[in-house]
Amino acid sequence: MRHSVRMVQFLGLFFLLWFQPVAAAQQETPFQVGPFGAVPDPVKTIQPPRDIASLLPRVALVRVPQNTRLAPAGETTIVYDIYERTEDDDATITEKNAHVVIVRDGKIASDLGAPDEDCDLAGFAEFRLEGKSNAAVIAFRRGGDGSHTDFFLLRFDGQSYTLDSIAETYAGRMEILETDPAQIRIWSAGVDETCVWCEQRYSTDVYVWENGQFEPKSHAITPTTYQPGELNQHLIVRSAVLPKSTS
Repeated sequence: MRHSVRMVQFLGLFFLLWFQPVAAAQQETPFQVGPFGAVPDPVKTIQPPRDIASLLPRVALVRVPQNTRLAPAGETTIVYDIYERTEDDDATITEKNAHVVIVRDGKIASDLGAPDEDCDLAGFAEFRLEGKSNAAVIAFRRGGDGSHTDFFLLRFDGQSYTLDSIAETYAGRMEILETDPAQIRIWSAGVDETCVWCEQRYSTDVYVWENGQFEPKSHAITPTTYQPGELNQHLIVRSAVLPKSTS
């Protein structure tokens, strides 16, 4: 009897530890900007349960295993890295590509492939899209110094899972404006001719979810300047959270 009670307690603790990150359904990778450029620290790899690991390539480096509710019945969203070799002009090139897959009922329900080439997962967040429908935003950093930030929308359209580009930005950020339907604000540097990580103005574009996609609503350029490294620390934020600015 005691053995059974302890086993239940152990399983309960395992369940809590495994699904605790899922409850938040948001994570980011640290980002450091120094005198020699930016250094993104990849999201730490996670060892998934055996039933999940058995569905993925043996060499997959799992970054995100999240229980999400994109479809009414729910699913597990997996983002993993894999090193892939390609032949180009008689040379072998090895690139690290991120892949997104959906697991349901113990099998891969959808393999959405690699949204970007040679990129690092930088952020993942689930949010309310419209009514009772959820979606997830996935952010990737690419470029030698990580200065390009691309955002993708993952959702269930009622029949299948889709992964579509939202924006390609320069040291950018996405704000989730918690409205119904959802609105987002996309920040992107590069308005002025300046160095990559120098203080500069940003363009800000607001989109509203209409007709199954994010439609542009407004466009503006910030009157003040921001440090891209500071703003880029948090790629996905909810509501308006701004860094310090200078005139």
